[in-house]
Amino acid sequence: VRGNTAFAFDLYAQLKQQEGNLFFSPYSISTALAMTYAGASGQTQQQMAQTLHFYLPLLASYPIGNQFHQNYGRLIERLNAQGQKGDYQLSIANALWGQKDYPFLEAFIRLNNDYYQAGLENVDFVNETEPTRLKINQWVEDKTQDKIKNLIPKGALDAATRLVLTNAIYFKGDWALQFDKAATTEQDFYIAKDKAIRAPLMFQNEKFRYGQTETLQILELP
Repeated sequence: VRGNTAFAFDLYAQLKQQEGNLFFSPYSISTALAMTYAGASGQTQQQMAQTLHFYLPLLASYPIGNQFHQNYGRLIERLNAQGQKGDYQLSIANALWGQKDYPFLEAFIRLNNDYYQAGLENVDFVNETEPTRLKINQWVEDKTQDKIKNLIPKGALDAATRLVLTNAIYFKGDWALQFDKAATTEQDFYIAKDKAIRAPLMFQNEKFRYGQTETLQILELP
């Protein structure tokens, strides 16, 4: 969790330089790359660990024991279990889509299945590229309650594709402290020190956790 948070701030520092509103899931990106990390070794493995802040060591080759992936698997289980209690909806799903008859390392496939619940779906990128793309997109759409459509655009896959790794997260919840619609008014919203746009702003007077640095302000809304 500490590593995912550190990566989230590193990534935000890069993405915030773009124009417009920003919404992304650092955890989703970390999870997908953790699954990829399971197949890395040597310098690639070291660079991924450094960039993604994967602190836990890879103690031994699978299946003898791997502390990092074991703990990541426990995190996924805890989040999914919490999301099934009814306070809010949260589900995390992973999958591997591999070219049929391609000789993937069995240890890589088993590790992703055991710790990330990412089963391998045999597909045919060579002869059925477009139907496979549509199949993967449909899986993502189903897992996100129709919120994410056409994740993989046309032309992104071709006959040379051998493996597609997908991570889908669905979350739906209410604010612990609701905003009164009657208190929403159109006001100036400053997108720069000297530039404002008119936007509908919600309002409530409560105590929330808040933190700031020289470059970042964070408000936690349960």
